Amino acid sequence: MRIIGTLVFLAPVCIFLFVQSLDYVHDAWRFREQSREAGGLPYPFTPLLKSVIPLTAALLLLQGVALAIRDLAGLRGHRAPGT
Repeated sequence: MRIIGTLVFLAPVCIFLFVQSLDYVHDAWRFREQSREAGGLPYPFTPLLKSVIPLTAALLLLQGVALAIRDLAGLRGHRAPGT
C-alpha cells in the first residue's frame, strides 16, 4: 500500500533531505559560491543548482502526499478522476 510507504519511508526521507540541505544551499548563496574549476560555472549558477535539492525534496513529498490521498479516497470507495 502506498499510504504506508509514503508515511513510513518517503516522508521521513524527504523531510530529512529538505532540512539537511537548507544550510548547504544557504551557505552557497551567502558565500557567492563559484566553481573552482577553470572555465567552470560562474556565481549565480552554482547556488541555483544547489537550490534544486530542497525543491526536489519538497516536490517529491508533495507527490507522495497526493498519491496517498488518492489511495485513501479509493479505500473509502471514491473513484479518483481519470482512473
